[in-house]
Amino acid sequence: MIFGTPFDIAFCEECGLYYFSKLPSEAFLDEYYGKEYFSEVRESRLLYQLKSLFSAMRALSQFIYIRNCAGGIEGKRILEIGSADGTFLSFFKTAGCAVRGLESSDYMIGKAREKFDIALERLNITDIDPGKERYDIIALPHVIEHLVNPVEILSHCKKLLAPGGIIFIEVPHSPLPEETPPEELSGYLETTHLYNFRLSSLSKLVSISGLETKSSGRFFYPVPGAFRSSGGFIGKTLMCGSLPGLNPLRAAPLAATMLSMFARYISKSDPLAGIPDDSDWRGLGDNIRIVAG
Repeated sequence: MIFGTPFDIAFCEECGLYYFSKLPSEAFLDEYYGKEYFSEVRESRLLYQLKSLFSAMRALSQFIYIRNCAGGIEGKRILEIGSADGTFLSFFKTAGCAVRGLESSDYMIGKAREKFDIALERLNITDIDPGKERYDIIALPHVIEHLVNPVEILSHCKKLLAPGGIIFIEVPHSPLPEETPPEELSGYLETTHLYNFRLSSLSKLVSISGLETKSSGRFFYPVPGAFRSSGGFIGKTLMCGSLPGLNPLRAAPLAATMLSMFARYISKSDPLAGIPDDSDWRGLGDNIRIVAG
């Protein structure tokens, strides 16, 4: 049950892609993301503040990764698709970049103006004329999985790149059917993600969009080694914002991970940890990044 409607999810055994067997219309999705997607945080100030903190930690990690891949970013032009409240762009603005963000939620557009003095636009990426606009960095952090036409979007992004420009993509890394029980897999797939990727399928998407992968990797929370077996619980708790059945044995690894992330965030070092590309699925919060050009 997704968007309040039953959908069938198909799986490609060749590249590991999960996808809706029948896609909702773009008009429906524009309405949904513009009005309903952020309703939970709009109605709860505490939840918004908690999610904002973890969004900032993840955005700092993404910023560091992009800065390293780009060999410096000061003075560069960056365009983000799906900017939410502007947290991701705020790091680039502070670093001296010219920032532009696209967002469909009026609530988040207002938050971006209020928090970071960033004026987001309610505009589709395909409406931007490559003959008039070019960008050094185009970012789609946790966005491409929500789009009906990812090949068309990435192909258009390529046209908008300045010479030597890069495209940054981050999505959740999805489990293979044999990596998790059927009921857990079903719960994982019951989201508004029209596509759920693995590194193999995301790399294929980049390739058929006419782009070349320049850098890629997987990232997860910095779970202390002694608590590695609790990684799935930690990820689910942090991503869902709930504490189901929390007991002292589970509180310790959660607290240790959160303190590690916060310490890294305060010191402006990477709050997330790189993990081997071929390692087993870590659970919610296991993400893939690709920089393409």
